Amino acid sequence: MNTPGKQNGVLSLKVNGAKVIFYPSIVFRTAEFPSITVSGLDVETFFGGSSSNYETPITQTASFMNFVLSYI
Repeated sequence: MNTPGKQNGVLSLKVNGAKVIFYPSIVFRTAEFPSITVSGLDVETFFGGSSSNYETPITQTASFMNFVLSYI
């Protein structure tokens, strides 16, 4: 989380232990809304569009596990 009203929050994403995304200047909370918290995570997958032209030719799977949300 950031200090309310300051651009000093951090978002970091690791995949299999390797840092793949790091944003060091995120604003999660503003001075107007200092008590906002992050309490969850939403992960979604999406293939293509609205017709069968976008269908995958083979069965696909996605596994999401061992998520950690931490406040430092």
